[in-house]
Amino acid sequence: SRKAPVIPIDLDGALDTNASCSKLDSSLTKGLPGPPFICKHTVDDISAQVSWMAPFSRQPVSFYQLVVQEVDVNSTDTATEKLNPWLLQIASTSVELRNLTPNVEYLVRVRAVTTAGAGEWCKPYKFATLVPAGEGFSDPGHVTVTVCRKKDAHRKVICLDRCGREGLHGRSKSLRVWPS
Repeated sequence: SRKAPVIPIDLDGALDTNASCSKLDSSLTKGLPGPPFICKHTVDDISAQVSWMAPFSRQPVSFYQLVVQEVDVNSTDTATEKLNPWLLQIASTSVELRNLTPNVEYLVRVRAVTTAGAGEWCKPYKFATLVPAGEGFSDPGHVTVTVCRKKDAHRKVICLDRCGREGLHGRSKSLRVWPS
């Protein structure tokens, strides 16, 4: 199989997620964009669609930088980020990640880049791919989970939606989570 070309990205040591408010304030005074806000993700067992809201910026966003890492959960249930993150440059406010490993947690960070430079990274956002439906199910269908969130939401409401969309086995099931 042919591998995609590796494009080096200067991360400015910005994978440090302990950014303080004063650091954010200073970046805004320099005209750099603020951090984006990841507002939605949809997953199945091998893919994920992640969407974010554009940050405040005095200049138009040229593109977004995205870092995706697998999270390794050890026997003491302590999560650590695995090495070798995926570094992507995206022109829009969403990305589809494919060929993911089933039943694995991933960590995503995104930041906007303008002509003034790269802005602040958003807070780390975690999601997990689903466990694939086993052969023991008579008609498992294609299952997806969608999580939507708002910046200031504290409570989430879960709704199970069995819409009639065509899926792997004729029926698609999806689970959506909306903050109330």
